[in-house]
Amino acid sequence: MTLLTGLSSSSTNNLKGRKATLTVVWHKDSTDQQPALENLEYANRVPCLVMEHYNDVVRTLKECPDGYSPLFSVDTRNNDVLWELWIAGFGQAIALRPAAWKTLLDADDDTAAAMSGMLLLIEVAQGEKKMDNQDPIVAATPDKIAGWVVVLNAWRLANTQAGLGRTKKCAAPSAPSARPRPSPAIATSLLSSR
Repeated sequence: MTLLTGLSSSSTNNLKGRKATLTVVWHKDSTDQQPALENLEYANRVPCLVMEHYNDVVRTLKECPDGYSPLFSVDTRNNDVLWELWIAGFGQAIALRPAAWKTLLDADDDTAAAMSGMLLLIEVAQGEKKMDNQDPIVAATPDKIAGWVVVLNAWRLANTQAGLGRTKKCAAPSAPSARPRPSPAIATSLLSSR
């Protein structure tokens, strides 16, 4: 479901972009074309639920971003938030349109910091960058992700056609004060290789 948050925050969030990128959700390009859904009723219901969640994320981020909260998996053995699974999905969204996301690194300071933070977390989750669990960024990751998504989406709304017709304005959480930076080589490879 994180992929849906990434798609909704992308500067290419339009009907054509959604149709093209949602094929990833359904694995249409996968070599494994085995039906994953048990019966026709379930097969009809799942796409509706996915689109319902997608629309809820878009609506929340557009109308009242301070109400946005990512859906994280939780390890029931120790109640650890498994943010790595969430950020992996967001990384998939970035991989679909890397050039669109790269522009965010050159945006205003808050937006660039949010994008840099997301890229840094992708590096950590992929094992490309080592960080101690006590590192302030890693320790506060769930809160930081929510704030960064709001900042990235605010930039999208202010800088694309998607921002037109906005009816409500809610105060968004501010971006983190420290500007986390992925290593330049990793950021370039994350955005150019996808």
